[in-house]
Amino acid sequence: MYVENFKLVTFSRSGFVTISPNLTCLISGTNLTKTTLEGDGRSCVCLQGWYGKDCGLPQSFSASTFPWIRNQLKRRTRPRRVINAININNELELFEIRVWELHHVVDIFLVCESNYTAAGEEKPLRLFKNLQNGFLQEFQKKIVYVFLDHFPEDGRLNGWAADNYLRTFLGQQGLSQLSSLNDDDLFVLNDADEIPKAEVLEFLRQYDGYPEPISLKMKWYLYGFFWQELKKTIRIRAVSTIKVLKEVWKNDAIELRRENMLETYRRTSNNNYSVSLNPWFLGSNEFHAGWHCSWCFSPAGIQIKLRSAQEDDGIRWGDFPEKYNLVYIKTLIRDGLWFDNTKTVVKRNVFSYDDAPYYALKNAERFKHLLQNPFVEEEENAKI
Repeated sequence: MYVENFKLVTFSRSGFVTISPNLTCLISGTNLTKTTLEGDGRSCVCLQGWYGKDCGLPQSFSASTFPWIRNQLKRRTRPRRVINAININNELELFEIRVWELHHVVDIFLVCESNYTAAGEEKPLRLFKNLQNGFLQEFQKKIVYVFLDHFPEDGRLNGWAADNYLRTFLGQQGLSQLSSLNDDDLFVLNDADEIPKAEVLEFLRQYDGYPEPISLKMKWYLYGFFWQELKKTIRIRAVSTIKVLKEVWKNDAIELRRENMLETYRRTSNNNYSVSLNPWFLGSNEFHAGWHCSWCFSPAGIQIKLRSAQEDDGIRWGDFPEKYNLVYIKTLIRDGLWFDNTKTVVKRNVFSYDDAPYYALKNAERFKHLLQNPFVEEEENAKI
């Protein structure tokens, strides 16, 4: 999976279709049959999750900042290319869900894996070994694998330095492996447990006229899609064009996540920068832009995450033997408790595509442990 020079392909086909001289629809957001046979001729008939005259706006757009943006959007004659970049440890199930959920709107999954944890301990290359064995075979041509074979020395004294370095390496080394990048290509940076909605990326790649960088408000879950954080959504700065990433942040992906870097850039550039910097966001509690599923593993997977955690991100719970115990971890999942035994979540019944990614819902039996609390069910069965 090592790729030294991956050439991005440019597709000339438009994402829009003209129904009549006065009606053009976004193909992916429109029920074309109903629009043609039953429509009123003035607006498209939208699929679930879309709205607008041309069915080109995801529901999360309705809660975005700068509502006037809608009036300046312009349809593109060809879609932007989308590069979705993540670092990965043991989030193989979430990565599978991501790829199946987004493969039709993402051109490249740029994935960095290291043989060191964020704490500086050696670890196996779980993703690489699985890819060698045929994992996600259907989409391996879209996966560019970036291998990080060292641990930053200052990371042993500063956990955040280690965590940040993973994203710096991902941006600089990963993008150097891609050729024929365009300034208007989109760079989407996520943690492995953050999965954007496909319609959000589809909207961003099909239109011009919105500002950047872009934050996404995601629903926030714990242990599975059955426990939702009381804060409901988490706002994550995640998207910019290659032009902004290159000119403002020198391809250092971690800077995209930092709120203060825009003002620093404005002060030091003497107002001569050639990019538009007006941060905005998509999503709300009601119409979110994706799913953030924290600690969404089996109990054994949570043990791996505990061992892998960097040193400075609050309390390192893996250092406490009682927190590492499998029986204790099962109790946390069952009751929706954090490692300090506090409860910050509410129960969710997972019914629709808004509650969890469509691919997980479509394969509900396989991902049952992420959709239904496995240890509540286990406890109820034990009482019978």
